[in-house]
Amino acid sequence: MIYKSFLKNNPIKVKEFAKKYNIDYIRAYKLFYWIKEKGEIKKISNGIFSSVEYNGPANLTLKSKIEEALSKNHASVKEIVNIIGGKEKPISTQLGKLCKKGILKREKRGTYRLID
Repeated sequence: MIYKSFLKNNPIKVKEFAKKYNIDYIRAYKLFYWIKEKGEIKKISNGIFSSVEYNGPANLTLKSKIEEALSKNHASVKEIVNIIGGKEKPISTQLGKLCKKGILKREKRGTYRLID
């Protein structure tokens, strides 16, 4: 099947698969979910699936990348952007959400740390 060639070495986002094969996102997600139920693939996080044999990193979401970047000590938003890569606005938004959930603490303007 087509999905097996995609999932050979790396996880795939359903959105990428749907875009490449010009399929509606919902249909592509249902396809991956159905294949997961059969036990041929596994779900890593929201919208990301991999083969059952994949043992690589599971920190593919922005939240997990931020938590990993802050695991050693506090950091500013710009330092986090440099570590993770990407754009500042989505990272800042995610930092605000994590503060509201009580996972992070804002030490001063633009500097965050994990709550122990």
